[in-house]
Amino acid sequence: MAYSNRGYAYLNKRQYDRAVVDCTKAIKLDPSDAVAYLNRGTAYKLQGNTTEATADLEKAITLSENPPLIEMASKQIQEIS
Repeated sequence: MAYSNRGYAYLNKRQYDRAVVDCTKAIKLDPSDAVAYLNRGTAYKLQGNTTEATADLEKAITLSENPPLIEMASKQIQEIS
């Protein structure tokens, strides 16, 4: 959870490379962490890596039962398309 949270903090500071690294660590520690996938997908999207972003955002949707998270990920996928 700490890596996921720090990844989100880096995302907010527009340090996308660092966000990706921390979210990747969070995912390795907990492959069911939908928030880490959402955050990493967002970082990829903001870097222009649309393929990776879409894959992570779709994974976040499949892992989550949280309607706001699913809505956020879906909206970002639509923005990429």
